[in-house]
Order: sequence, then structure tokens, then C-alpha cells
Amino acid sequence: MRCGPAFDLNGRIRVGSQYQNRVVLDDVGYFQLTQPSELPLLQLTLVQSTRLDGPTVSTSAVG
Repeated sequence: MRCGPAFDLNGRIRVGSQYQNRVVLDDVGYFQLTQPSELPLLQLTLVQSTRLDGPTVSTSAVG
């Protein structure tokens, strides 16, 4: 995940860029959005690859 200054396609900070209000998520395989029945909130789950043929990482948050 990268946030802050603008980045080029290789993940490097672009020369002369300014901070931006956006986040780039790298290698997101898929995401899932659910609403737990007992809460008036949404749960977001992201599944990302750590390497091309490596393990995946699952991250979940409620908000």
C-alpha cells in the first residue's frame, strides 16, 4: 500500500509531485464487502499477494 506523493508505474515517487488524498493498493487479488448482522457497519476484507507465486495476506477491518 502506498499513499502520499504521486507515484509512477514502478512505485517510485514522481519528480515534482505533491501529496494527494488517495491510497494505491498493490496486488489486490480480490476484496469482499459484508455487513455483519449484529452491527450497523460494513466489513471490508482485502486479499493481497506478497510475491508472484508466494502466499496471500488477508486484511479485514470494520467501519
